[in-house]
Amino acid sequence: IKTDGSLWAWGDNSFGQLGDGTNNPSAKPVKVLEDCVFVAASHYYTAIAIKKDGSLWAWGDNESYQLGNGKGGQGKFSNKPIKVIDNVQTAAIGSSHCLAVKTDGSLWAWGSNYDGQVGNGMSGGNVGKPEKVWDGCAAVAAGGNASFAIKTDSKLYAWGSNDSIGIGEPEGSYAVTKPVEVLDNVKFISSSESHSMAIKKDGTLWTWGSNAYGELGRTGNVYTPKKAMDGIKAASAGDGFSLVIKNDGSLWSWGYNSNGQLGDGTLKNRKTPKKIMDDVLNIATSRHNSMAQKTDGSLSVWGLNSDGQIGDGSSMKVVKPVKITTDVKSIAAGSRFSLAVKKDNTLWSWGDNRLGQLGNGKDNELVIKPAKIMSSVSSATAGNSFGLAIKTDKTLWAWGFNGNGQLGNGSISKEPVRTPIKIMNDVKAVVAGEYHTMALKTDGTLWVWGDNGSGQLGDGTYKASKSPKKIMTGVKFIAAGDRFSYAIKNDDSLWVWGNNDIHQLGLGSTETRINTPTKVTTKAKEVSASSTHSVLVKTDGTLWAWGYNKLGQLGDGTTTISKTPKKIMAGVKHACASASFSLIIKNDDTLWGVGSNYMGQLGNGTLTDSKAFVKIMDKAKAIEAGNNHSMALKTDNSLWAWGGSTNGQVGDGSKSTAEKPVNIMNLFNALKRGDVNGDNIINTGDAVMILKYSTGSVTLVGVQLLVADYNKDDKINTGDATAILLKLVN
Repeated sequence: IKTDGSLWAWGDNSFGQLGDGTNNPSAKPVKVLEDCVFVAASHYYTAIAIKKDGSLWAWGDNESYQLGNGKGGQGKFSNKPIKVIDNVQTAAIGSSHCLAVKTDGSLWAWGSNYDGQVGNGMSGGNVGKPEKVWDGCAAVAAGGNASFAIKTDSKLYAWGSNDSIGIGEPEGSYAVTKPVEVLDNVKFISSSESHSMAIKKDGTLWTWGSNAYGELGRTGNVYTPKKAMDGIKAASAGDGFSLVIKNDGSLWSWGYNSNGQLGDGTLKNRKTPKKIMDDVLNIATSRHNSMAQKTDGSLSVWGLNSDGQIGDGSSMKVVKPVKITTDVKSIAAGSRFSLAVKKDNTLWSWGDNRLGQLGNGKDNELVIKPAKIMSSVSSATAGNSFGLAIKTDKTLWAWGFNGNGQLGNGSISKEPVRTPIKIMNDVKAVVAGEYHTMALKTDGTLWVWGDNGSGQLGDGTYKASKSPKKIMTGVKFIAAGDRFSYAIKNDDSLWVWGNNDIHQLGLGSTETRINTPTKVTTKAKEVSASSTHSVLVKTDGTLWAWGYNKLGQLGDGTTTISKTPKKIMAGVKHACASASFSLIIKNDDTLWGVGSNYMGQLGNGTLTDSKAFVKIMDKAKAIEAGNNHSMALKTDNSLWAWGGSTNGQVGDGSKSTAEKPVNIMNLFNALKRGDVNGDNIINTGDAVMILKYSTGSVTLVGVQLLVADYNKDDKINTGDATAILLKLVN
């Protein structure tokens, strides 16, 4: 649940447990509900949520009637949330049963009752709709086939399967169908399939149940609650493992670890608690995964990722800056790829390459390290899935996807152009929209081509063009949004045309598309456009913004759409608009960001959106932004990148999110290939780390993945370790 109350889900969806109306798995978060204050997921295929109005909703598997709508049975499920009951303040979900505490303190239960876990005095079968069980309840928890409730007098009660509720060593297996007192002075309870954890008012942690992997964090009697630790403020019981937050905010873990769910960088089980991270606010566990929300609002997930349940599109997460390169003079960011022109006029590319957008002549899907593709290049730009470059002789070259004629080579084809082709002469500037291109010639004429469904070519039609056509004269600056276009003329007037469905043209007009250039303002110096909003720097250094603003990307401190240009601040010299965020460089060369930050694109070390500008770095001189990643060129010509990197577009050698700026190409200039452990010496220690990586016993991230490829075959395996050892012997 995000701070705005929206609920997001990801991972396996075979029973509709994501609640997005489909049964398609997702490796990225998808939005499910609004106005939520509570969410819980069973360790199998069902989820529940409480909205701000107190209504409880459920979705996913309904074989045991756990959705509470009375319509369960084998093969039954719902891939959309179903309203179950009102006036709920908290709830819990077991393997296939649910518990809810209403605002009046009454406890209600439904779902599987084979072990008496509903608590209605009976066992066997299923309970199809919520039944009242008890009064005077403050909190609840549900294990696999057991239920727990803390009453208003702080006493903990349990019912269900007798071997896991903490009432002593079982004499045979039987169902406890009514609540039985287990412990007193309890303020919190968490339960998994087979073990439970309770925190008392004095901060002591008490555990009971299965201890096959050391998940109780102690030795001794496992059938009744026993003290395990002191100074605990939160706990979460996973399947065979445990997490706790201590009073100082540190996170500790122990128990089963076959999928890395302990978060300690290994796959080894551990019976003793070990510290994992600091500044943790909340924790949650599933069967094979762990989640932690830090005090800065950032979310970390680790463990099994077979169904994309980590949620970052990859199996790793990077939260530290990594430097990419130096000696860069210009940069460009596409949807999921990046371009950089170095001071020696070489063009480098990296990221997604499924549509040939890297221009390297290859059909590989992605490149996670910058690779040289052209020489004698003065500047480059990137569209959604195509690239453009101006060479030092002022010729324009293009490559990538050409399904809308955006390459301008006289053809339209779904087959990618994987190597750069020459388009025209005498070009001094070029920009790309989603699927259209604008080129400014040395004589001040503006030429356009590509998609024109929204009038973005400005030629008075809505027909696509596969070849360049001239539409304006006297132009000195150009910019392109996804499906709209901007031009600044020699008199500093700003002209706009194209898509206007959410007022991204700034005209205040109700027309949804305009196919001829229209004047919007004066004294314009530079403008930048995303798919839905725009930012303008005027000749006096003031920043203006307009368009969509749901995530605060206009930087005016609100989330209200602006139909016309709105003054934001003074003292700005550069600005850049991307999908749902904005970047600016102030007169003092500081770089600031505002808006969406779910992939770390604001570069401030969090994943929290911001309606106010947040400072990212000093000494910045140029900025670029893709859909969910950002790039900055510093005054020392070092290139930095951050944000989403599912296709390697950050360029740090991984596919992991970078929440802070990473110095990209300097990796290749300053780091020693083979120095995996970072001690500035290549020795047997590095070979051992590579061997462990090849067996899956350690994880390498970021820079380590770059330097571990010692024999330069684009693979990390025992061959690299062998090469290091042979070098040492020789």
